[in-house]
Amino acid sequence: MLCVGLVGAYSTQARTQHALIRMLMPLPLLPERTSCRPFRQLQRLDATPPISDLLQYVETTWLASSVWSTSTLSVYQRDIRTNNDLEGWQQRVNGIARRSHVPFYMMVELLFQEAQRVTLQLHLLSDGKVLRRTSTRYAAVDKRLKEL
Repeated sequence: MLCVGLVGAYSTQARTQHALIRMLMPLPLLPERTSCRPFRQLQRLDATPPISDLLQYVETTWLASSVWSTSTLSVYQRDIRTNNDLEGWQQRVNGIARRSHVPFYMMVELLFQEAQRVTLQLHLLSDGKVLRRTSTRYAAVDKRLKEL
């Protein structure tokens, strides 16, 4: 795995490497057109092998990829920035099924039931009667990100 060798740098006394990794994490929060400039600045800060390997990975996988565009990386001004909503839905379906590994035919039945609920959910959403649930902590984070 790529990040082998970075755990120590991130969790111990290697403060400069820790700080650099922390500065790399919010790159997806920047607008797509500006994300490369701060990344280039980070590349100039540290050239040690574990950090340079990480930066090379980020560049080839996300910033200069033939598979992903930089718009895929950027979550700038998006309300939903993670897959937590999907994971919550999956957890709910697993709860209905009363197990995590659902047999195929049982999953088909559950998905059919979910599909029948979609029409009702769509009407409620369009009427503004169903809102996304957000914890107080993450609502504050969202507010701060929008202000910045």
